[in-house]
Amino acid sequence: MPAHLTIGRHLEWVNAVAVTGLGDRLVAVSAGEDGSVRVWDLAAGQLLRSLGGGTGSVYALAVTGLGDRTVAVTGSTDRSVRVWDLVSGRAVGVPLQGHGGPVWAVATGELGGRLVAVSGGEDGLVRVWDLVSGRAVGVPLEGHFAPVYTVVVAAVGARTIAVTGSKDRSVRAWDLADQDGPVVSLRLGAGRVDAVAVGTVAGRAVAVTGAEDGSVLMWDLTSGAPVGPALVGHVGGVRAVAVGSAGDRAVAVSGGSDRTVRVPLGAPRRHADPVRALAVAAVGERLVAVSGSDDGTVRVSDLAGGVTIATVELDVPVSAVALATSGAIVVAHDRGHLRVDLAGLTVPRREPG
Repeated sequence: MPAHLTIGRHLEWVNAVAVTGLGDRLVAVSAGEDGSVRVWDLAAGQLLRSLGGGTGSVYALAVTGLGDRTVAVTGSTDRSVRVWDLVSGRAVGVPLQGHGGPVWAVATGELGGRLVAVSGGEDGLVRVWDLVSGRAVGVPLEGHFAPVYTVVVAAVGARTIAVTGSKDRSVRAWDLADQDGPVVSLRLGAGRVDAVAVGTVAGRAVAVTGAEDGSVLMWDLTSGAPVGPALVGHVGGVRAVAVGSAGDRAVAVSGGSDRTVRVPLGAPRRHADPVRALAVAAVGERLVAVSGSDDGTVRVSDLAGGVTIATVELDVPVSAVALATSGAIVVAHDRGHLRVDLAGLTVPRREPG
């Protein structure tokens, strides 16, 4: 079982967490219900700095490079998108205003050589922001008619595509250089879309979607056509999906309110309560998934071998997980703590034959 240690806490629930390099340090960045964004040194096990997240709770978080700086981009219930320098702890520019309600999702990408953020909000709009100038790029992307809960940005050939999922039960893919309308609009099943991830299958960019009706579907982002049959098995809402690469194939993992994590090989991983969080990363020679549940457990699975590597038992529901390629696992939960595997994750090597 990986060692774990509480390294700090927010005053309230932690909504999002990410892992990134900061100089020669590996750090975790967390965003909370208390309105703060915090940066933690994982090796030292201590808080580096606390950033003001705005005047509302912070639900959305993305970490990226901006010139020679590493920044966090956040979305808040105060309707703003904000950019923070993780070294100085200061805001970069002014808050990006334009949404008519809370901002539930943010993602970053490159558009024509510029670093941009894409945000989705309660108002059903998708907005694009130039992170250098601090200005909106083009007009709001309209098409959803209910809150947008998830945003992912991907390069599809020469295009930069934003994929958005909404309470209106649709997923839309937008060409950020051509904002006349969505490139692909996918009508899904009977429930809202709570999770979207992107990956590559046989050279094609695909989106994997998880919805409240229990469906997990894979779509070609260029044509909008389904890729293979629906991934069946969940009998409740899908809360999280993640995509990774195992050799020359994409691997989709999903977790849901039916208390299971569905993986390509082996039996479903079972928790005692709904699965809220998933992360997938290559650790050494293995593709590893980490799942977190309301039952307070964190399970680590080898996706190629179809086996569970480790289970960490906590005493509180898990709200977010992040996994670094070094094997460091960061876990956030409802008491605001961050727990980290400081020793790194040791993944057993498969013997030949």
